[in-house]
Amino acid sequence: MAAAVAQKRADWGVTIAPVAHAAGLGFIPRAEEHYDFALVSARKHRPAVQAFLQALQLAQVRDALGKAGFRPA
Repeated sequence: MAAAVAQKRADWGVTIAPVAHAAGLGFIPRAEEHYDFALVSARKHRPAVQAFLQALQLAQVRDALGKAGFRPA
């Protein structure tokens, strides 16, 4: 939706704040946004899952997420 508005193919739409901000668009919040990550516990030892979980612990990743508008619960 943000791409359509940014490209003038739509006048407005509903998206999440980080996407709107990344596209340089205005944003009017409709409700508090919450994001959760879920995984099948049997797959938690897979390399991709471990890399993702480790990345979330890195200060630079947490800083980048914060600058994008995400904050921990």
